[in-house]
Amino acid sequence: PAGILVDDVRDVKYISDEEIDKVPSIISKSKGGKFLTGVGKIKDDLILLVDLDKIFSLEDLNI
Repeated sequence: PAGILVDDVRDVKYISDEEIDKVPSIISKSKGGKFLTGVGKIKDDLILLVDLDKIFSLEDLNI
């Protein structure tokens, strides 16, 4: 198991599958784009959905 230590959580959002779009190609082709699984939109807010398995993979962490 792994965890992330954070100083603060401002809000928790729930997003349905219908509110999630594919990551735009200009972002997915960028260096950090491989860590994103989708983009959600709630009202005027864009929410980047992160693939935690990819972030915490040993290969990417160089451990």
